[in-house]
Amino acid sequence: HTLESLDRIDTVVFDKTGTLTEGRLTLRSTRLFGDLDTAACLALAAGLERYSEHPIAAAFPGYFDRRYSVTDVTNHLGGGLTGQYLGQELVIGHAAFVGAQTGIEHLPEPDEGLGLFLALGDQRLARFTLDDQLREEASDTLRQLKHLGLQTILLSGDRSSHVQRVAGQLPLDACKGQASP
Repeated sequence: HTLESLDRIDTVVFDKTGTLTEGRLTLRSTRLFGDLDTAACLALAAGLERYSEHPIAAAFPGYFDRRYSVTDVTNHLGGGLTGQYLGQELVIGHAAFVGAQTGIEHLPEPDEGLGLFLALGDQRLARFTLDDQLREEASDTLRQLKHLGLQTILLSGDRSSHVQRVAGQLPLDACKGQASP
């Protein structure tokens, strides 16, 4: 049935991470807000992210340190992770999620890349900026689909500023970020 209906397709919708990009998010920078140093913040992030299967988690495994063990970790689909550290709630995720979990306002997004925030209790600790590279064949594939008369759309759960930046590098007809699962 699927193969028989292929000739009626007029739009192709792409996910971003791992489809149009390589899907290997890497840590570009860390901005500290609290008293903890970079190594401690990265270890806490790794302590939470080790419980996630999201591609973001792949940016942190080398930073895990047992001295910063996190317990009672909960994965909040489309938002981030929460857990317990030294009797306080530890939160990692996008700005809106961290703000909703902690009451912290004004979490500054990075100019480029994907911003991921870490907070302990009501204290913001760090912002990690992650990035991913476009797949080598992404632009050519999209051009070929457009040549066939197909509309191409990028749909992602990532924050819209990062999605807009990636979309601006590709020949897409439209893009939408902050899409829920």
